[in-house]
Amino acid sequence: MEKLRELIENTGGRIVESRVFEPKLPHYLAYIPRRYVEKIRDEAKRKDLLRRWDKAYEKWKNGAEHPPVACFLVK
Repeated sequence: MEKLRELIENTGGRIVESRVFEPKLPHYLAYIPRRYVEKIRDEAKRKDLLRRWDKAYEKWKNGAEHPPVACFLVK
C-alpha cells in the first residue's frame, strides 16, 4: 500500500481517502464440494479434477487466501 501511496503522490495525485479491507475469500474463488466432483462419470476427467481439487484444497487449508485489497480515492 505504501508503494501505491508513493506512486500516487509522485505523479501529482492527492489522496483524499484510503483504506484496506480483507475480502476473506479463498484464493480459489470457485469452490465446488468434493462430493460433486466424485460423481463425474467420465473417469479420466473425474481423476484429473479430484487431483486438482485436492491440491487447491490443501493450499486453501494452509492459508493461501486472497491478499488484502487497498482502495484509494484520489484527486
